[in-house]
Amino acid sequence: MKIKEVISKALFYISVPKCVLCKDKLDYEDKGLCKKCLITYNAHKERNCPHCSNVLSRCFCSYDYLESHGIKNLVKLFRYSKTEESLPSNYLIYSLKQDNRYDVLSFLADELCDAICHSIDISNGEYVITNVPRRKKAIVNFGYDHSMELAKAVSKRLDIPHIEVLRSKSKKAQKTVFGNDRMKNAKFDYKCDDSFSLKGKSVILIDDIITTGSSMSNCATLIKGLRPKRIIGACLGTAFKEKNIDYTYSARK
Repeated sequence: MKIKEVISKALFYISVPKCVLCKDKLDYEDKGLCKKCLITYNAHKERNCPHCSNVLSRCFCSYDYLESHGIKNLVKLFRYSKTEESLPSNYLIYSLKQDNRYDVLSFLADELCDAICHSIDISNGEYVITNVPRRKKAIVNFGYDHSMELAKAVSKRLDIPHIEVLRSKSKKAQKTVFGNDRMKNAKFDYKCDDSFSLKGKSVILIDDIITTGSSMSNCATLIKGLRPKRIIGACLGTAFKEKNIDYTYSARK
């Protein structure tokens, strides 16, 4: 056993982390979720895309609103809904936003990398990764930018450069506004570093949750000014709903 692994195990057993959902103590090989809750999480991921019928983690479909802002493809893991608060996926996102737990970050980064590699051939070296930035006030409150940390973890695993081209100017959290007000709130919330040139590059734009699509769409509009080859969205959960679509269908049915 390597010294690094010995130290890692020692630190783990000094303060054993708990499952983000049921609060049971985790085994050393667990990340974020215990084995029981992991089964529930994997079952939730089996929901189908209403457009292509693939399970969401194997779906590359975007939405009309995102497409109108240059995001023709979207990688995602699962559907997110506040009305299903008991789902492990929701608790994983809450923990990522607030707890700064490495095991949760590592688990979600692994999951997102798997979904990205299923849909994208990253071997040609044309890709870069960036993220929708967190508000400064939220960074002060929680001590870090969870979307940036997720993007950096994905970048490291896939050996794709991470670049910081965007920063947030927002003073009001998106979760505090609704409907069309979310789009207005996001419209002038971001600034792009125009010293970058992304000509010939494909950008993977990462965020945790897509609700109305406003934040990611406005970030994509700014990035388009840097002349990338294309922009691909990537998120953990999507709450975006288009009209007349049944989002309750599961692949298990």
